[in-house]
Amino acid sequence: MTDDRIDKWAAAADHLLKLAVLLAEEPGVIRLDELPNWLRMTAAERERQGDTGAAELLNSWADRLEDQNT
Repeated sequence: MTDDRIDKWAAAADHLLKLAVLLAEEPGVIRLDELPNWLRMTAAERERQGDTGAAELLNSWADRLEDQNT
């Protein structure tokens, strides 16, 4: 894995970790069916900051969550 790809994974994973902490500290604050939208909002912010790699990962994880919940 290239350094650039590792950085993208690290940025995306950091956002997932923050989300996990929020969900642990405030159970029920985000419904499972809302989680893909939260990931997409985070992806949009990463995109706005120029981190398209992390945005792509976050969007793909949102897609996977939607696929699992349908």
